[in-house]
Order: sequence, then C-alpha cells, then structure tokens
Amino acid sequence: MAKTRVAGPWAFVALLVLLPLTFFDKWGPAVLGAERYNRFDASGGTTFVWAGLGVALIVVVVLALAKPAASAAGGGPVERRIRARGLSARGTVTGIAEGGGGKTVTVADRPYLAFTIQVGDGVDAPYEVVIHTVVPPEALAGLQPGAVIPLKVDPRDRRIAVIDWQAMGVRF
Repeated sequence: MAKTRVAGPWAFVALLVLLPLTFFDKWGPAVLGAERYNRFDASGGTTFVWAGLGVALIVVVVLALAKPAASAAGGGPVERRIRARGLSARGTVTGIAEGGGGKTVTVADRPYLAFTIQVGDGVDAPYEVVIHTVVPPEALAGLQPGAVIPLKVDPRDRRIAVIDWQAMGVRF
C-alpha cells in the first residue's frame, strides 16, 4: 500500500520560525550585538527578511495544497495523459480515507479522499492501488466500499490509475 506524505507539518514549522521573529526588534540587538544589528534598523533590511519569510510561507502552503488543487482542476500532466490514453479497467473500492493525511481537505467544496481499489485490468492478476482525488459530491454515493467503478490505468505502469469520471457519467 502506498504511503501518503503530509505537507501540513511544514506550515506549523514555518509558524514556529516566524513567531520568534515577531519579537526580533526587542532581542535582536542583545543576541547579535549592536554593531551587527545596526544594519537592520533603518535600511529596510527587516522588511527584506519579512518579505522573504512571507514568500517562504506562501510556497509551503501552495505545496501543501498543490496535489488536491491539481486533482480538482482535472489533474496534473500524468493524470491527464492517463485519462486520454490509459487502458480501461474495473476496480472494486475496498477502502476510503481522508486524502489529507488524517485531515479533512476540501477543494471548492469537494472532498479530497484516498481510495484503496482492487484493480482487475484483464491483463495482470488483480492488484491494489491507492487513488488520491477530489470527488464531486454527486459521485460520493457510487464510491462506497464494495462498489465496482471504471478506471483508467497507465499503460507504462499499471500501479498508477485514475477514476474514469466520464464513464461514471460525472461531469468534473
């Protein structure tokens, strides 16, 4: 079974770094020494540091939400390629979990979920894949454990699959 990598803790780490910097003007001279600190007082250096940290925090948040957002927009380049040229297969949903590493994540009011699916593609013996995807609300009822759903499987690597929303009759 594939492991889910959680990007959420990085936002917490960034907050832990930014919070002490809020008080930098108070303890900075004592820690760095007045002669080393003077360059930050009126030259705009502090603004530069804050701007850099702000950009770093934005990058962390964007990276944490990149995969759910790409899924909501039709997927990344690999997912779009599989939808266009993938092999048709059927899969049985065997499990559902939160896609955000134990946290509820929604994109445009659509849940981001991880589905464990037993795939039967007619070529190999049945095998298990985990698909992380944003799910349209109207499709949730048809994606419960035990449901047989249409899939598209990557012809290059059969362990990569996507749900075939078009075959399910769901407009994304």
